Amino acid sequence: MQTQILVPNGTIARVRVQIKRGNYNDPTLGLTGGWATRNPKTGVIYLNCVATLLEGDHKQRKAFFRVGLYSPKTQKYAEQGMRLLRAILESSHGFFPADQSEQAVKIRNECNLSDFDGIEFVARIEVEEENPPYPAKNTINFAITPDDSRYLGNSQTSNAQKS
Repeated sequence: MQTQILVPNGTIARVRVQIKRGNYNDPTLGLTGGWATRNPKTGVIYLNCVATLLEGDHKQRKAFFRVGLYSPKTQKYAEQGMRLLRAILESSHGFFPADQSEQAVKIRNECNLSDFDGIEFVARIEVEEENPPYPAKNTINFAITPDDSRYLGNSQTSNAQKS
């Protein structure tokens, strides 16, 4: 099996997300359009995402991550997922987390899951250790928002950097 060359842990980079459609819908949870994936064994529902690095030494490399939407066992899973989605929106649009402007509130309130397919934002790339039979891989658990000094603003022409 070929070993994948990983992006170093802690790398900050602009990424573009593609959601792998799971074709799961549950209108009672607000899940429509087939964007969500449901694990039939656990009942967990999530967005299955692939992020492509857009610039720097690691351009075109991939990071794989899931955004939790629902768990039958704990509300914390969905809460963490909602925090990540909000941070992705804020990073993408250049909004500070405390921004309560009309535009920021409107975007936060009116977005739906389809808005995250193709979204670009600044991410902290992490390495998820090998868990046999699965090899180590790059993942994303954190979006960098404009209030963070590591944020790569839209006007910058920057390379991916390690924090």
